[in-house]
Amino acid sequence: MESFHGTTILSVRRDGRVALGGDGQVTLGNIVVKATAKKIRRLYHDRVLAGFAGATADAFTLFERFEAKLEKHQGHLVRSAVELAKDWRADRVLRRLEAMLAIADRSASLIVTGNGDVLEPELGIVAIGSGGAYAQAAARAADAQHARRDGHRPRSARRRRRHLHLHESRIDDRGAGAAVSRPARHPADASSAHDERRVYDVLVAGAGLPGLAAAAALARTGLAVAIVDRAPICAEVVAEPEWDLRVYAISPGSAAFLGALGAWQALPLSRIAPVEAMDVAGDAGGRVTFDAYQLGERALAWIVEERELRSALVAAVHAAGVDVLAAAPFARLTFAPEHAELALDDGRRVEARLVVGADGLRSWIRHAAGIVAAPSPYGQRGVVAHFTTEAEHRGIAHQWFLGQDGVLAWLPLPGRRMSIVWSAPDALAAELVAMPAADLARRVEIAGARTLGTLAPLVPAAAFPLAYLRLPAVVAHRLALVGDAAHGVHPLAGQGVNLGFGDAAELARAAAARGPVTDAGSPALLARYACRRAEPVLAMQAATDGLARLFGLDRGWLRTLRNAGMATVERIPALKRALAQPALR
Repeated sequence: MESFHGTTILSVRRDGRVALGGDGQVTLGNIVVKATAKKIRRLYHDRVLAGFAGATADAFTLFERFEAKLEKHQGHLVRSAVELAKDWRADRVLRRLEAMLAIADRSASLIVTGNGDVLEPELGIVAIGSGGAYAQAAARAADAQHARRDGHRPRSARRRRRHLHLHESRIDDRGAGAAVSRPARHPADASSAHDERRVYDVLVAGAGLPGLAAAAALARTGLAVAIVDRAPICAEVVAEPEWDLRVYAISPGSAAFLGALGAWQALPLSRIAPVEAMDVAGDAGGRVTFDAYQLGERALAWIVEERELRSALVAAVHAAGVDVLAAAPFARLTFAPEHAELALDDGRRVEARLVVGADGLRSWIRHAAGIVAAPSPYGQRGVVAHFTTEAEHRGIAHQWFLGQDGVLAWLPLPGRRMSIVWSAPDALAAELVAMPAADLARRVEIAGARTLGTLAPLVPAAAFPLAYLRLPAVVAHRLALVGDAAHGVHPLAGQGVNLGFGDAAELARAAAARGPVTDAGSPALLARYACRRAEPVLAMQAATDGLARLFGLDRGWLRTLRNAGMATVERIPALKRALAQPALR
């Protein structure tokens, strides 16, 4: 018996808006039996549009499956699409379904197929079904006509010097995971006389968390923004993921900033743990505690995995209309009176009125701009690992100053799990990382006075070097630095990424208040940014560096004095609140 089939679905994205429609036609074999079918559904609180082409009954099954994925992943379109594609490919029943889905929300337009593919077509145009080719051609023609009417050149792949291709998720037969790659929107190569040379308002160089946040925030102020990185800029999606070893303590101020970008609410609640209290112990009986309730906060911080933050920020970057240029190593940075130009290793050259250096502690951009400052090593490494715990942590973070053995922090993860950051001297760090996992768990138990009972290893340990960086300036001609490219701090307060988000927020705030100033690289705007970031960065650096060095000195009288100081802080609530405020921003 022949199946009922729906035909054409078309989705077009332009100027930050997306539309998705269908032709209403349903066929039985070669006979048109209906021309008024509704092939489009609004899903997940009307935030997602979905349309089908193929067998009608099969499409209803897929709609239900996809909506369940959206509910599970809090509306995260890419993750939900990948999870559906994996089920579709792996399930013996689903594999027989004859349908294809077109889905879209504010951030992305995708095609999902039964082959396990999640495809994102060029130019924001999605067309599926028997009439898809004709619909796509008509949409491209309309797009070109609209562009000409507005005085712009058509967005052709030839002019933009890119191939028309589909980006697909790679899901192996084992279902190990997938990385969804967004199509990069490249400005024209200046070496071609036939191509348009585009000058961006802002080019963000470096796609770490602060760089992604800066790009999204600046684009939301109305500036034309591009972001470039040596590695692909994509959201990593994995099946039944292990806990990412890289976790961050996100302050309330940073959470509010990420929420304004639409990234915070995209994080899965099951992967976030609030820090509701903190217990800090000295190396000779001193102790100071901080409580979120007493400070008037829902939480002192939230522990979030880097992978989840990155996924949410990549989506925010695309939703803000940022042009993504990756993967491309940096080759040369030059400055002219009216712009800066970054030459990439693949031959492209990108101009911008402002370059934002966000490429880490040993920033290539910073060095190329002539700001020469080498990070000062602490002679310590941060040893990180995850463990399951015998006792409930109750949302309490712990920190122990261990004298010559450095600083040990325990951070709560969801459930009976916790993460450690042990800022240990290089020799001790090497010893800890080389230990068998069970032996390391025992060592961490003992160092933490068995506060959470028996520990069991969850994720193998790793270590990273610790360094301090203080720059003479974080701005220069046509340049602003953010994140670790602008400053390096000791991790004992967990504030490195929060300082980076603060940089991104302040730079965007300066851009949003630019008034009649149209030049994003204006000295006045850069001076405003540098001035407003100087005090909070200096205060945090002074506190973290001072504490790290103070507790690293092994002198009896000094040990007594510093622990007495902790006891004094614990007895004076006003002083405790004053010390806590910078970490809450």
